[in-house]
Amino acid sequence: MVDPLDIVDRIFKLVDELYSEQQIFAAELGLPPSAVSNWRTRKSASYNKRLPEIARALGTTVTYLLTGKETEGKDSDNIDQPYLVRKFNRLSPEAQDKVMTFIDFLSMQEDAEKK
Repeated sequence: MVDPLDIVDRIFKLVDELYSEQQIFAAELGLPPSAVSNWRTRKSASYNKRLPEIARALGTTVTYLLTGKETEGKDSDNIDQPYLVRKFNRLSPEAQDKVMTFIDFLSMQEDAEKK
């Protein structure tokens, strides 16, 4: 049997590495921040029914969350999340807005050059 404390530890190690705020992670999952806080404080284990979504948001696999072991190759729960997306998720909301504004500017510039 898998020790649920290990799962929680792995989830929040990645959350702390990838997200500037826990509430951003909660929003990405479509959950209220209190639900994620309850996972961290081990008041709730409802994360178990959301492991595929959590793995996707954290750029890892369900296998890793459950066992701590990385998987080789592609399998059904191995979700690739590009490096840039993980870096973007670590930014503050204000910095994310600046990045999106810059991307929009570059896109408009390239579109204008194509005409």
